[in-house]
Amino acid sequence: MIHGQGFCGSRAKHSNGNGPEPWINEYVDLGRVILAGESAGGTIAHYVAVQAGAAGLAVVAIERLIIVHPYF
Repeated sequence: MIHGQGFCGSRAKHSNGNGPEPWINEYVDLGRVILAGESAGGTIAHYVAVQAGAAGLAVVAIERLIIVHPYF
């Protein structure tokens, strides 16, 4: 789970497909992202989705947000 400042740093590093994590560069399709979480994890997933929308990310496309009993 990428949260807070880690979210901003990760999107910058992996936006061009040359980030520090080879498995993300090779296997992750940032054009089809699904976020999910339960309880506090639902709150974190919601936060990440809101931050992605506020940042206007062109590379990351969040297609779905699944939250179960978020702890707002």
